[in-house]
Amino acid sequence: ASALFMDFLVCLSALTAGILSFEFLNVNAGAVAIGTLAIVVPGLSLTTAIGELVDQHYLTGTIKLIKAGFTLFAMGAAHLIVRDVAALIEIDAHLYEVIRPSQNSLYYQFLGIFVLVWTFSVQFKVPIQLIPWVILVGCSGWLTFYFFQDPSLFIFASFLSSFSVGLLSHLFSRYHRVPSQM
Repeated sequence: ASALFMDFLVCLSALTAGILSFEFLNVNAGAVAIGTLAIVVPGLSLTTAIGELVDQHYLTGTIKLIKAGFTLFAMGAAHLIVRDVAALIEIDAHLYEVIRPSQNSLYYQFLGIFVLVWTFSVQFKVPIQLIPWVILVGCSGWLTFYFFQDPSLFIFASFLSSFSVGLLSHLFSRYHRVPSQM
């Protein structure tokens, strides 16, 4: 199967999982889908394409830009299909609604972030002795975002959590003498 079709299938399955988790588990559909969709978003492809075009490598830059555009198209098509099917079977999933979690779900959120960061660490082949530090950095980013989760501070919360992850990863990388980013 082509990479474009695989991107479409990943987006379709992530959005479907989000809709179904909202309907049957009463979990925020956007929160379920966004983790998977963040991997598919062609941010690096777009950045590389623009860099190629700026460096006057017009052919490779244009090809990468078109590929990123097709990926965005696949994501949009998957979103429209899932949204329309959900409306057809009368599921109102609120994909974009920010839901403030209850206090008793704090434990589950922390456990979810812990498992998520751990699995990404394994996927990106982080050395075993550094995984606890990576988990600490990831959980600190989530904790920073959690404490500033007021809807009026959403941009600030995103910036502050990104900044804390970047700062801590840089400090730990200097301490352990390893690269801070891959």
